Amino acid sequence: MLPHENIDLIAQSLKTTLREQGVSYADLGGRIGRSESSVKRLFSKKSFSLDLLEKICGHLGISLFDLMDRAKGAAAVEIYTLTEKQEKMLAANPRFYCFFWLVVNRVPLKRILSAYHIPMKEAERYLLQLNRFKLIDLKPHNRFTILVPRTVQWSAGGPIDKFVVANTLSRFLKGRFDRPEDYHRFIIAKLTPESMLQFKIRFKALADELFEQSTMMESTLKKSKTMGLVVALGQTDFSLVHVLEAALRGKQQKT
Repeated sequence: MLPHENIDLIAQSLKTTLREQGVSYADLGGRIGRSESSVKRLFSKKSFSLDLLEKICGHLGISLFDLMDRAKGAAAVEIYTLTEKQEKMLAANPRFYCFFWLVVNRVPLKRILSAYHIPMKEAERYLLQLNRFKLIDLKPHNRFTILVPRTVQWSAGGPIDKFVVANTLSRFLKGRFDRPEDYHRFIIAKLTPESMLQFKIRFKALADELFEQSTMMESTLKKSKTMGLVVALGQTDFSLVHVLEAALRGKQQKT
């Protein structure tokens, strides 16, 4: 197996290559003689051997050296932070906002149009706006080069942050979470500073993985469902004393 510090970057670069070529996990499994669930486990556990990586690269039409170079380049990529003007432009139109995130995650334009039922004229308007704000370099015949990395982030409390929270979070949290595929649990626990950092890293990786999965080919299939994930780790003033005090106040009011 490859060293852990390198395999993360290689697995991410491999995911990006699959996305760009429009190859789903099921497609890849068919090419290398494995089931879709087996391929998903490979990416989840990042349990790639050199022989397996060479086999996958061969089916994708690239060399293992190409994949390594891409992983090396990804390690040097800095996070791109949207400007306030860029955020306002994206947050003003929900369809445009979604279009941008699909583009920046390297989903082919043809697939965006077909899977999300976006007319070409509408897509062309969006491309012109992205070009104007220097997020892509638009070329003739709707070809373009993406000028920002996938590691795009927005400012906390900024236009996009407010847009996302206002349109989804409260409605999502009011859900019952009672379907077989749902999971909901709110936990209060005491953690050391070291544990807090470890959980923060793991939660971020989970959120990133879910977002990456949503841009893969299988997310456009009819059987796919739109799911939400809230990842939050923060200090709280909750204590049993507060619960007992609140209960006592309620009891006094009744009497």
